[in-house]
Amino acid sequence: MFDLQKFKPIHLILFGLTVSIGPSIGGYCVGKAIERFKSSDKSVTVKGMAERTVDSDSIVINIDLSEQTNDISEQTHKVQADIKTLKDTLISCGFKGDDIKENTVHIIENSPPRKDELPELHKKYTYQLSLHVHADDEQRTDKFRQELSKLQSEGKLLSAHPRFAYTFTKLDEIRAPMLAEATKSARTVADQFAKDSETRVGGILRAQQGAFTLTAASSSSNSEYEYSNDTNSYQKRVRVVTNITFGLE
Repeated sequence: MFDLQKFKPIHLILFGLTVSIGPSIGGYCVGKAIERFKSSDKSVTVKGMAERTVDSDSIVINIDLSEQTNDISEQTHKVQADIKTLKDTLISCGFKGDDIKENTVHIIENSPPRKDELPELHKKYTYQLSLHVHADDEQRTDKFRQELSKLQSEGKLLSAHPRFAYTFTKLDEIRAPMLAEATKSARTVADQFAKDSETRVGGILRAQQGAFTLTAASSSSNSEYEYSNDTNSYQKRVRVVTNITFGLE
């Protein structure tokens, strides 16, 4: 009986192993495929994987302020006071004035009140304004998050809704080394396969690089198809999977 377990290397993460012997025997068991490759095209296709944990190097904070009002002039004064409080808080947390951009004010006329809505509770306008803040470290960002939470617990800046986006922008710096690691991983898998099947690994016949994925470092998923554009986590897991076909001698 052909033992598939012996083709799994001990020290590498192996996603899968397929013997490349032509479409006509795609449904054969691995044992029959081994017999065929010895006298047929003599190749093996394996998956190699490389993985690293990195910290985000760019953080963007978008702070939306939205208020319902009947008096635009009065609301303008209130929102501007809130903006000043936000800017002062950001600067106290280590941000610079150049890091903070104030976006255009949007005033939206609301729909007429519904039949079941009390007229005195209906507001004619929605007043919207946002701040765009750029950071490059987590320490200032966390400090601001804590300070804003404290202010809101005191009943201040309740209309402020921050959104944090964490990005890793230096993928090009680690792309080549990670591809080399994934190729080495695949070669080790092929070597183990060749050893157990009493053949020898030759050169690379074909190679297909998968996409680089960036996911939360805390994610427990090992799927190569998981969501690959995480912006919610400061620490990320970068992964690439390659499919490489080696000749066998």
